[in-house]
Amino acid sequence: MSGYNLIDCVVSNNVQTSGNIHVLGISGKVLRNCLLADNRNTGAANGGYAGTLGEGARLENCTVIGFWRQYSNYSPVNGNCVCVNTLFYGNGPYDIIGNAAPTMTNCLWKTQSGTLAAGKATDCQEKKDPRFLDAANANYTFGVRSPACDAGSTNEAVVASLGPVDLNGDPRVMFERVDIG
Repeated sequence: MSGYNLIDCVVSNNVQTSGNIHVLGISGKVLRNCLLADNRNTGAANGGYAGTLGEGARLENCTVIGFWRQYSNYSPVNGNCVCVNTLFYGNGPYDIIGNAAPTMTNCLWKTQSGTLAAGKATDCQEKKDPRFLDAANANYTFGVRSPACDAGSTNEAVVASLGPVDLNGDPRVMFERVDIG
């Protein structure tokens, strides 16, 4: 993908059955306030990826859920991405792979393989369930006591760039902090 950033969007339910293709082979772009859900690769072991984000991509207040590749250890992002206030959950088999983790600030993920390198994660919540209301039916709204609520960055530039509302149309900032995801 070249030429455009993705802002306030949903990319979901993409399937790749074989070959080397990235459902989201996005390099050097910004994804802001996006839901990336249920994208997958069901092909052979040497087939492509299901949603990896490439060199220099930046995710801000995104939710990355249900990305998986059938035949390998896999994570939806590579080590040269930057993620701020981004939530990773239900990506198979891992949300984050330690030696290939992006640089993350105020992020949340549930499953991890390996150890993250020093300086790769700042103010993050590791191995946490975001407590969606009904993820099985694609309702990714946070339930009561979600660790992602009011846990995002307080950096004024980041908050200002997000706009006044989230994908649900709710105020982006409540109780002086943004949510993760």
